[in-house]
Amino acid sequence: MTTEVTQVNEDNVFQAPQAELTNNSTDKPILEFPRFSAWWVALLAIFTFGIYTFFWLYNRSVKANAYSKQRKAVLPAVYAVIGSTLVMWFGPFLIANEETMSIVTILTYLVYIPAWLVAIFSLRGAVRDVINQSSDHEVHLGGVMTFFFSSIYIQYKINEAIDTQS
Repeated sequence: MTTEVTQVNEDNVFQAPQAELTNNSTDKPILEFPRFSAWWVALLAIFTFGIYTFFWLYNRSVKANAYSKQRKAVLPAVYAVIGSTLVMWFGPFLIANEETMSIVTILTYLVYIPAWLVAIFSLRGAVRDVINQSSDHEVHLGGVMTFFFSSIYIQYKINEAIDTQS
């Protein structure tokens, strides 16, 4: 008695097995998020001089938007955060005039700060929606903790929900 997979492989021994490898657990969408230590998020943010924070923000926003039914993370705000950060990093090399650079810096910060707040708090809402879709009790993500510890706190809450629901 052979299965369909082995019959296909007997015809062509170099063919990879045909199997569904994705986990489509629609009843618990938080389990689709990768469990990654909040301490690693903090250490990678420090060692990469903050670059990992933007990668984390974009990655979790896309993942939260894929599984959230009501609230969505605002991706244009994430793009504005990343773009304004690039302007702050590379602006001094591209703009020689010091007066112009100071104006560009002020304008960039005027874009960066509200965009960061919108991006991180919209991600908080989307993650809360994903967690509460399959949770027995409603989970609350604190605004003060989100403001001060943003990526570390949200990753901690994601890990806590994964541990609780798995």
